[in-house]
Amino acid sequence: MSSNSEVVIIGAGVIGLTLGNLLLDSGKYQKVSIIAEHIGSSDHPEYTSSKAGANWSSVAEDEIHQEYDAITYKKFDYFVKNKITPYIKSIN
Repeated sequence: MSSNSEVVIIGAGVIGLTLGNLLLDSGKYQKVSIIAEHIGSSDHPEYTSSKAGANWSSVAEDEIHQEYDAITYKKFDYFVKNKITPYIKSIN
């Protein structure tokens, strides 16, 4: 499904960048704009995502939360493997 819709996201932290990618992947939006004072690996003290970013670790104990975690893990893995953004990396 293609659309002419546009969306603006305020904030380029983990949530803003992930949401932008998900909205583009959905096919419902042709253009996603991200507005932010700081982006990516900014060392500015007010930019927290470079310090408290997308650390993924499952602690789910019940089946439904394990399913949610599996979806999240697969999405982050996709971002890393396809180099969707240089700011999401795998650390082994």
